[in-house]
Amino acid sequence: MKRIRIKLSKKEEKQLKELILGNRDRKVHQRFLCIRLLNEGKTNSAVAELLGVSLETIKNWLVIYDGNGLDGLVGMYENMRKSSLNTYSEKIQSYLNDNIITTIWEVVDYVNNELSVPVKYHAVRNFIKKNLILSRRNQCRYRLKRQKERYNKIS
Repeated sequence: MKRIRIKLSKKEEKQLKELILGNRDRKVHQRFLCIRLLNEGKTNSAVAELLGVSLETIKNWLVIYDGNGLDGLVGMYENMRKSSLNTYSEKIQSYLNDNIITTIWEVVDYVNNELSVPVKYHAVRNFIKKNLILSRRNQCRYRLKRQKERYNKIS
């Protein structure tokens, strides 16, 4: 793979700065910041460490930037496959609100058994994390359970 170097003009630097300040999406902000840091002369590995991502991620962003510019970094994931759980979003949300949930496994069992959708733990966890808000009661109970688990591991 050829090495992609970033050299922005003053106008492009100004545009990038405005995009960084005006963008509220954390992931897009991170990609723009990557381009800015690389333009300032930082190495790929230094930028990866600063942003808390892998070196491979930086390389992927560079390839996208090289092909599509800053616009490519904004809409990177728009064409990705949507979760099969999206159609059951309301049912899952009402289940979370109506029941006291202490683990993600309880939701996995509900989706597998009650909704008859074969799904794995990580898919449910990611879906809840991205799309749903747990009720305050469940947030507290889930947080307390996680804290107890961590404490028991330490003890």
